[in-house]
Amino acid sequence: MKKMIVLMICMLIFSLIFFLNKSKENYGDIKDNKYYITLKGDDVVVIYDDEKYVERGFIAKDINGNNVSYMVNIDSNIIDNEIGIYEIKYYINEESVVRRKVYIVGNKNKDNNIIEKYDSKTLKYTVEKHENYVIAHIWVLDAYNQFKIGNTPTYQKLEKAIKILDNEIKKNDYIDKGMYIINASGFVNYTFDREFYEVIREWENTSVTPIIINDNRVIRDFTGLKMIDSPYYVYGLKRDGYFGYYKFEDGSNIELNTIIKNQIINDGVRYTFGFAPIIIDNYKIVDTSDDKDIRQAICQVDLNNFIIISNTSNNRNLGFSMEELGEYFASEKCFYAFNLDGGGSNNNYYKFNNDEIYGINISSREISDILYFVEE
Repeated sequence: MKKMIVLMICMLIFSLIFFLNKSKENYGDIKDNKYYITLKGDDVVVIYDDEKYVERGFIAKDINGNNVSYMVNIDSNIIDNEIGIYEIKYYINEESVVRRKVYIVGNKNKDNNIIEKYDSKTLKYTVEKHENYVIAHIWVLDAYNQFKIGNTPTYQKLEKAIKILDNEIKKNDYIDKGMYIINASGFVNYTFDREFYEVIREWENTSVTPIIINDNRVIRDFTGLKMIDSPYYVYGLKRDGYFGYYKFEDGSNIELNTIIKNQIINDGVRYTFGFAPIIIDNYKIVDTSDDKDIRQAICQVDLNNFIIISNTSNNRNLGFSMEELGEYFASEKCFYAFNLDGGGSNNNYYKFNNDEIYGINISSREISDILYFVEE
């Protein structure tokens, strides 16, 4: 009998030890209270208001690497099909929290031939949606003060256009302002631009613009460095209200680069952005290449009127050639026209004088900055 009792006690102790070990393995290191939650998919998601948000998922591990995803709590304030900015909170405890931003934007241009209009005393725009592209005709009262560039902090990281836009709205209190927004500069692919950026490795995944000016403030200036010739132009709206472009012809000539940089500053350029090529220069078509691609371009007609054209198809064969863009802009009597970064960078957003944002090409990749016109 005594042997039986001792045996039962031993079995009980063994079972208890086994259970505790399994608990530690399956439920994480409770003593250290440390867990690591990793989101699947992007931490910034943009969807249209006729879609429902679908959870991208996550995985959580404890300090020992054990999967504890079942311990994660989720709080979400998303209201399906309602335009707005929402947040999903994933957490186990106060020390283990991650968040995902969800932007629900309007989709009034789902069908062809729908025209969207905005009309105020200082900003007017008309959006024409065609089968494979959109055209925006924009009028501003004072281009020099209503044309702006919004950038990611210090240009050291790419962001979704909607996130940059959200920051611009909050920072400048644009909630009750009408706006039209597209992507601005191309971003650096270090592998592709190896020769140009070989002395400045931190340029990887940032703007291609050698000198970045934002609201008259020089954020970054590499024009004094010895660089190989730049394949890109620097664009900017000058003090006289007209676009200008600047090319650093010989990157190894620091003296020449400095002269060009000073010219940009002397012209009163408040914001710089960059890409290539020039399509229209002083009313003349200067690029007639016929290769088609997914493109986005901007032109200036006069001091008050601008036109933006943007492909919405992912098929390059349905895109534009520079020759086609030049002919279109010439027919609109454009003074200047510039090609912008296209393909997966194409972004089009617009808002009225409320907090509702409408979008085209909302699944576009992360970029370095946005270009926008805003109501005064």
